[in-house]
Amino acid sequence: MSQKRQKEARRKARLAAQQEADAARTAEAELSRLATASFGRKLARAELHIETLEAAFVAWRRNGYRTFEETDDKGITTAYAQLVRPLPEEVPLLIGDVAQCLLNSLDHLAFAVASANNPDGLTQAQEEASQFPIQRRCPRNDKGVVAPHSGIATWTACAQAVVGVMQPYLSQHGLNAHPLWLLRDLANRDKHRALTVTAFGHAINEFSMGNGYIDYFEVFDAAEIGTEPVALLASSRQNYGDMRLRASFEIRFAPGPLVAGREVVGTLRTLAGYIRTVPIPRLAKFL
Repeated sequence: MSQKRQKEARRKARLAAQQEADAARTAEAELSRLATASFGRKLARAELHIETLEAAFVAWRRNGYRTFEETDDKGITTAYAQLVRPLPEEVPLLIGDVAQCLLNSLDHLAFAVASANNPDGLTQAQEEASQFPIQRRCPRNDKGVVAPHSGIATWTACAQAVVGVMQPYLSQHGLNAHPLWLLRDLANRDKHRALTVTAFGHAINEFSMGNGYIDYFEVFDAAEIGTEPVALLASSRQNYGDMRLRASFEIRFAPGPLVAGREVVGTLRTLAGYIRTVPIPRLAKFL
């Protein structure tokens, strides 16, 4: 390569590096701006509650249950799990706090968009009506024409269209699988009753075996761990080989809300992650 071409290549490389650095600084500034807005702080508060909740579960797992084995007269050894200490009392409160903070972050975001699109200010009625819509079906007026939700009536048509495509009724996986609909249901239940959770035991999270054979081995379905012993797995004394097992325990939502049966911390993180990666960045352009 000639000296001139080398010089041009270095110039282009410096320019590209500068552009990349500028883009990174711009993105960082935007993230900082969104994080310090009220909706960003609400979201951060929800994520802090999730961390507290996870820490409470970690502490509970140290002595919240016990595992033991019993062998019958046929030589079959069964492993059991049993609850010895209830889950922390603050768990339902923390879950409710997460749900409310996440839902509030969306309403704060809606108010920010409304304020930005109305520089002369909102009327008291408009302020009171402002909210982030989470809808079961497409809204239509008495003439059958699609009409925007009253909570975003002060938004621009483009902003209304952006939030419209996020609505649960458009979900390809069904209404009850959409993060916003799950959040709405969870938050509404928290307003009227305590959210409950249960501990579930899985017989095997990891299984490995060296040379040998298995004479008898049975894994039981995942089951709720209560004060009565629950069987996890059974095996025979005749089993031979270097067999290693590891049981795992999950904290799941109890029956009632749409998230029933789902792992608690992972579900809440999914809901928070959706808000952080979908509504906030998509609507940030209108702020």
